[in-house]
Amino acid sequence: MRQAAVRATKGLAAQASGERGQRWDRFAGLALVLSQTVVAAAADLGLPPPEPEPCVGCTGPWYLKGFVGMANPEVGGIFAEEFQFNDTFVVHHKDIKSTPLWGLGFGYDTGHYFRFDITGEYRGSAVFLAEDSYQQFGPATNEYTADIESWVGFANA
Repeated sequence: MRQAAVRATKGLAAQASGERGQRWDRFAGLALVLSQTVVAAAADLGLPPPEPEPCVGCTGPWYLKGFVGMANPEVGGIFAEEFQFNDTFVVHHKDIKSTPLWGLGFGYDTGHYFRFDITGEYRGSAVFLAEDSYQQFGPATNEYTADIESWVGFANA
């Protein structure tokens, strides 16, 4: 009998702790839900927007621009009129090496999707190399070399 009473007491204690655990879970869940609604309400308080930061370097509608880059041109083909009808003319190699480029410009921005600017660009020295062969009174070859350097100007409105 005494064992039955001990078992019954342990069962009641376990049931009471289980109810306390369920109460704690419900309380924690309710606190989590309420904390989220409080944060959401805080966003709707109607506070004035923050003041915009002053624009550093915005001195007016005039601007200066510069750029640095790399040009990688491609040789389209080699053509000479004297080989137009010669079926033995074959290009073996053609290439233009990469070259640096840089430019500088200035402009005026009206602020209403309209601006004017002038830009100058220098494209450094690029080396052009090519080699071909053909038959004309026996085998013959040509070797082409050139240094290509250019300046480009651009006006935009």
